[in-house]
Amino acid sequence: MIRTAYIAVFGAAGALLRYGFTVVGQRVIGGDSPFVTLGVNLSGSLIAGLLLGIFETVAVSADLRAAIFVGALGAYTTFSTFTVENFALIRKGQYALCFWNMTLSLVLGTCAVFVGYGLSRLLHFDTPTR
Repeated sequence: MIRTAYIAVFGAAGALLRYGFTVVGQRVIGGDSPFVTLGVNLSGSLIAGLLLGIFETVAVSADLRAAIFVGALGAYTTFSTFTVENFALIRKGQYALCFWNMTLSLVLGTCAVFVGYGLSRLLHFDTPTR
């Protein structure tokens, strides 16, 4: 029950961060650009990689891990929004934009996980505390 409560609270925080990122991104980029979602997914992937690296060496409870990855990052990143936006781009005949959105999201998102993980090593989260 505690884990579920943590996930709910962290999920609410992740959703609010996602909303804030969207508001700012739409003001900066403008309108309905799928690249706001790309920015969310890349930053979420970067954070996930950083935390994966840190959590290999810093003891974190299973409840807190679930709260962060399932709750906060699950609500913050928006793969479902990503797929709906791609569907809309295809329906509008914007095939090139859809292709680049999918390609950049998947390739750069995966790279962001590696960069985040590498940052955890540079920040000296590479010595186990256990």
